[in-house]
Amino acid sequence: MLELAREECNGCGACYNACPMNCITMVPDERGFLYPNIDTAVCISCGACEAACPPLTPLMTLTSESTVYLTCYEHEGFLEPAAGGAIFAMLARYVIEKGGTVFGASFSPDMELRHRSATELNDIFKLQGVKLSQSDTKHTMREARALLNDGKWVLYAGTPCQIEGFLAFLGREYETLITIDFVCSGVSSPRLLAYYLEGLYKDYGEPVVSLRVREKYKGYKEPYVKIFCKPSVKIFELAQRNSYVQLYEKGYGYRPSCRSCQFRKPHHLSDFTISDAWSAVDDSFAADNRGLTIVQLNTEQGDAVWKTCLDIVEDNRRLLRAVPYDLEKEKVVNAGFTSDKQVDEDMEEALFNDLKTKRFRKAVKAYIEEPKKSFWSRLLGR
Repeated sequence: MLELAREECNGCGACYNACPMNCITMVPDERGFLYPNIDTAVCISCGACEAACPPLTPLMTLTSESTVYLTCYEHEGFLEPAAGGAIFAMLARYVIEKGGTVFGASFSPDMELRHRSATELNDIFKLQGVKLSQSDTKHTMREARALLNDGKWVLYAGTPCQIEGFLAFLGREYETLITIDFVCSGVSSPRLLAYYLEGLYKDYGEPVVSLRVREKYKGYKEPYVKIFCKPSVKIFELAQRNSYVQLYEKGYGYRPSCRSCQFRKPHHLSDFTISDAWSAVDDSFAADNRGLTIVQLNTEQGDAVWKTCLDIVEDNRRLLRAVPYDLEKEKVVNAGFTSDKQVDEDMEEALFNDLKTKRFRKAVKAYIEEPKKSFWSRLLGR
């Protein structure tokens, strides 16, 4: 039976998927984070949940160096809606054209972030993009395993902890499986997202039906948040000025396990690890400003799929552009590679208390605005 401290559980859902008796349910806490709850009357103490739990049963860490590329997949239908260089979309297309299934996170009609499957190219758009909140993997690990056991191709995408949970749940290798994770600073509270969406509804009088945290409205170098409210309100806001994004960047609302992440390590177990490329925005490779991605190839499976994608030619040109890249350059500007984001716990608790009684934009103002200097401090430069 699971015996795991609250600050260790990452909510990946592997235990929930692994339980043969279905006696585990994932229950949200007051901030919306999911934690396993075990019906001890049904539990047979088989140990399946423990074997699938990454903190309790860590998988062997890769020791070989990853091959790193600065990349862009130049397919307009996939590149335009992507937050970066559309590498996830490229891999999704690769799998779907083999008759396979892609699993990733998307917003449900009621704007809850959940993992879901896609078997059509038109559905890939829903799985693309940056989502700051934590997704519920539901039963997708079981669904993916069933497909793999039938010899079908599967692409499974998620946070590093979700991928390690998925691999532990599977317990074996599959030739038709591709996994992809990303460099993750942490996952944000689903309840904080709900407060934000409720605030937008109160401000505009219409429910939010679409939220894209990083839209290339004016190109990759200047990301925007795009919000659609049903039926007519469209909002475009610079990401760096958006209050929800600002809270995330300052570290408010992170899952407790993200404060000391066990999966922030040099070598990921996924086949592909993708990340932003802010260190390369002025590189000649990035001249067209349409999107970039840094890709780490972590496994032999990743290498093999990558070589196949490099050789794909359409209209007499290769769609995948890639050049070797020094990952250390990105680590200098992207703390998500190396350090956990901390925040004052009392301030965070005060924020959530304020959100219970105040409209979102008013409640968060004190937590995201820098203190203004007095006239004399500005005049004297201190």
